[in-house]
Amino acid sequence: MDSDFPEWWRSLRRPRTHIPFCDKLREFTPIPEEYSCVLVRLLPYGLFRDKLQEFTWREFEKLVSDLLQQLGADPEISPAGANRGIDILCRETDGDFIVQCKRWKAKVGEPTVKKVYTTAIWKKVKGAIIVTKSDFSDRAKSIVIDLCPPPVILINGEDLFHLMNQHMRSVLEEVLKGIWKSQREARIKHKATP
Repeated sequence: MDSDFPEWWRSLRRPRTHIPFCDKLREFTPIPEEYSCVLVRLLPYGLFRDKLQEFTWREFEKLVSDLLQQLGADPEISPAGANRGIDILCRETDGDFIVQCKRWKAKVGEPTVKKVYTTAIWKKVKGAIIVTKSDFSDRAKSIVIDLCPPPVILINGEDLFHLMNQHMRSVLEEVLKGIWKSQREARIKHKATP
């Protein structure tokens, strides 16, 4: 069944492998060997999560859209306003996919998963993805296992960090440095100035 889906979708379902991002950090900050494993994994992700909190909901959607595009999807961000659980639509020849982005501090719960799943059925899409900068409740994770098609993929903040580390390292570095947002704002301001 998985072979019926595009490669970018299958890459979201693969187990995440950690790619150390903190090699540059070690150059500047000596880390005791016994703590290096923990710090290399937690520090960049914590910083990434904090930087994402500075993003507007629209910038977060754009970041997720850029990742999907990098993976090979053809994402289209929905217009602002009531979108019935569809922030991004990925059109494919054999069926569309919907994406809901949640830039929440709190865990995303079962009601959100049910809403996105219901929207996926109503829109007759091939699959749905929910992306958050935080995490999902245990009930949200368990309900996804029991759902009939269309499948729903949950991507929490740590998964997003690892996906970006694998497929968009330069953008991840910009986010961690806090310049991705400011460059984006500069482009918008530049267009607005006569």
